[in-house]
Amino acid sequence: MDFSKNPLLNSTHEYKLRTIYKRFPGLKKADKTEILSLYDFFNSTPQKYFSQEVFKVYYEFISEMKPERLQMCFKEHVHSLDIAFKSLSRINNENFHDTFHPNDEIDRIRFIDRYIHHNYQRLIEGAYHAFIYPITFDILKSNDKKTENMNVFNCNQVLEKSEKFSIISKFYDHDVRNAIAHNDIEFLEKDIKYRNRKKVKVLHSRSTINLFDKLLDTCNAMAFALKTFVLTNNEFIQENNIQIPKWIIVEEIIPNLNTYEWRVEDIFESTLPDGRNQLIIYGKNSLLSFNEALFYSFQTTILTERFLSGYDRYYISSQSKYAPICFGGFNGKILKENREKGNLNYKGVIEDVLFFVPKFKTPRFFRLLRRLYFTSKTEFKYKYLFRKKSEYQVRWTESHRNVNHSVVKAGVVLTSIDKLPEDIIRENITQIARKTIKNARKNTSLFKRHRYLTVGYLSIFIYQEDRRLREIKNSGLIENLICTVVKKKLKRINSPDIIGSKIETIGNYRIAWNKNSTVFDNV
Repeated sequence: MDFSKNPLLNSTHEYKLRTIYKRFPGLKKADKTEILSLYDFFNSTPQKYFSQEVFKVYYEFISEMKPERLQMCFKEHVHSLDIAFKSLSRINNENFHDTFHPNDEIDRIRFIDRYIHHNYQRLIEGAYHAFIYPITFDILKSNDKKTENMNVFNCNQVLEKSEKFSIISKFYDHDVRNAIAHNDIEFLEKDIKYRNRKKVKVLHSRSTINLFDKLLDTCNAMAFALKTFVLTNNEFIQENNIQIPKWIIVEEIIPNLNTYEWRVEDIFESTLPDGRNQLIIYGKNSLLSFNEALFYSFQTTILTERFLSGYDRYYISSQSKYAPICFGGFNGKILKENREKGNLNYKGVIEDVLFFVPKFKTPRFFRLLRRLYFTSKTEFKYKYLFRKKSEYQVRWTESHRNVNHSVVKAGVVLTSIDKLPEDIIRENITQIARKTIKNARKNTSLFKRHRYLTVGYLSIFIYQEDRRLREIKNSGLIENLICTVVKKKLKRINSPDIIGSKIETIGNYRIAWNKNSTVFDNV
């Protein structure tokens, strides 16, 4: 039996690969099983907000770096890069990225103190320093200078002096970093005072949040560039014996394995008492039978050995919802021999025993129905996404009552890259309004009266590209704002158009095109 493929993941992988190829056509030459982790940079928050300028600069640098220098740099720095990818992944998985700015003073202080300051420090020490090190290393080597004492401050100074790489260093603030590290911070009414020895810096609270957001986007761009280079240049890396961060490979393993009933969450190296090296695979599952556990365990170890070869033993430890635990050891040498010979007979690969005892026994028919339900659900989801060609997305709505009507305000972002933004708006203006009203009612409590009232005033802000909620709501006449769309039934509500806009009327909708937008000259 071929354990390397799971039919439950076919539609998922197909959809993700289509998305990646559409946004990044140059990746089509890559092995499709080795680029699935790049999907996060087009779909997940906050990865999808990466800085495109930084990505371009960093990818060009890595691609043009001399092989012998790349080998030397990665040999002494690969462990730091591995930690950088792990740290960045954990920061990205926090749930505070796509939120509004806090309104109350106490909420603002708590938000910045709990999330922004702590993670800004983590980002600098754990990820930013490691990602800019190769650039500094290359610049100093090119100028025949020593590469000692390359702490984050010194590395950043080298980037600041470089015309090409100064864009990367824009959002590293040494005074803020030191003030956070020494807890020398004072919260004022709307500002924050940072003390670094005798130097004092005052930033507005929104500027502090923006500083963190932009540094995170910079780090995600560098991570995306480095990961893209590694995953699409396998032959070059092997020929030049370049060490690569293991976490890049781990993030490739996970989407190749995770289903509704089996998830891989982390992978660690360890050493057995007899001196053999071991790779421990941690995860969670909701399996109901031993045969299911056997299939997923084999598939996990076979794929993991293919991506991360060279270990004597592969050990699975998976927390189970319907069993005490699932664990077992697999012989790495037999796995490697079978892979190299193309042998599908895995006899003797399990060391001792695979332990999985369900808390209760379920009929086989029930398990088949369960699998059929979840498989159909997954298939339908991705088949629907294949056909669905939504060109816009409602990002936020707010509504309130005005006498016997409701007032709706919303933000919409365009998601299509196949058409001109102004054409999308003109062709879909009625559908955009209907979807906005539908979302506004859906987001309103069942016990609020205005949920059921006729909309008397509708105001929609349409943006060219998706950004964090706190970056687009109440952001003023930024370049990203294409226009506002207003539909008004209530004469008592005055709604002035945005300053300097071009006015266009389509049916009952009044469009005010923003003069700062990139599409202004085309309307």
